Amino acid sequence: MKGLAIVLVVLGHAIQRNTANYQSNLLYASIYSFHMPLFFFISGYLMYLSYTSNRIKWIQSKAIFLVIPHIVFDILYYFASATGLTVYGNVTLTFTLLRWL
Repeated sequence: MKGLAIVLVVLGHAIQRNTANYQSNLLYASIYSFHMPLFFFISGYLMYLSYTSNRIKWIQSKAIFLVIPHIVFDILYYFASATGLTVYGNVTLTFTLLRWL
């Protein structure tokens, strides 16, 4: 079911990009009427199943897979914005790296 919801999200974006008047498209309207609630419901249910089995292990796995990549990306983005390689050129670097994080 989660895979089906992901396919519907991709299909909705494909219709949006490739159809000039996508808002009047019946397939687009029907997909967007339910695909995100379905995706959130299934993801929440699967998260609940993994959360109830072992809470400490669940928190540790989320910290490893979410927090660490976020901090690494923040550090890389901080240095990339100092060189002007980012899309958002108006980012000021008046903060130190520690304050940035």
